Amino acid sequence: VKGSHHTLSIAPGQEITIIREGGIPRAFIEKVLRSLRSYRVVVAALDFDEYAVALVQNQGVRLLDEGSLSIPFDERFFPRAKERGIRRVAERMVDAVKRFEADAVVVASPGFLKDEVADALKGLLPSTPIYTDTVANGGYAGVRELLRRDVVRKLLQDLGVARAERVLEEFNLLLLRKPGKVAYGVDQVEQAAEASAVEKLLVLDEMLSSFDDTRARVEKVMQQVFSKRGEVIIVPVNSPPGQQLKMLGGIAAVLRYELFHEDNAVEDSFMG
Repeated sequence: VKGSHHTLSIAPGQEITIIREGGIPRAFIEKVLRSLRSYRVVVAALDFDEYAVALVQNQGVRLLDEGSLSIPFDERFFPRAKERGIRRVAERMVDAVKRFEADAVVVASPGFLKDEVADALKGLLPSTPIYTDTVANGGYAGVRELLRRDVVRKLLQDLGVARAERVLEEFNLLLLRKPGKVAYGVDQVEQAAEASAVEKLLVLDEMLSSFDDTRARVEKVMQQVFSKRGEVIIVPVNSPPGQQLKMLGGIAAVLRYELFHEDNAVEDSFMG
């Protein structure tokens, strides 16, 4: 019954199926999952003996490449062998970034090698954030050491939050300069979505876990934005942009064009 609460007796290990009235379109679920996409980070750990390159996502780690470097300490061969090794690792990382559309890279080593690889990457990946860290070993052991520190996990979280922060900065700027190009609160955003005006939509994660009519309205807005190829960003409530979004009613949008008058009324031409 709508608006009612029920108590169920469920034993551990028992499987249950909950069917929502009206159902949830599969395409909508897939699009929501894509909006929650896992950010990807390519990591490499190297020393004078070996290297490993891996792809890290929220779902886990995938080893992409590993091998021997065997950089000799003999000063006659060291400079050229080191240069070859650095170039090899950098090229493997660039290939991985392009193949998996990675959002950032992390290079780790016991000494200065990480800095030289990072310098090589700056020219090859000018628009990709590059981070360095120190590990005791190269190879996959170094990758595992890096992951145990939670440095990469925090980076993955920060990448998602950073995207929300950038859109909120754009929202705040437009709110001051062109207030007709933004919408916030369920009522306003709903009107903008119906007018196919939403370019970027920010939704607080807790808006999708409620059990009232608001959730259904928000889901409908998301479907409308998806159908018009708009961007949907789910923002965690326990993040700085999440707290700001909560003060805006839990949902806000950057619009494709000015839709609202200063009195927040929708332009007549878009309502009929």
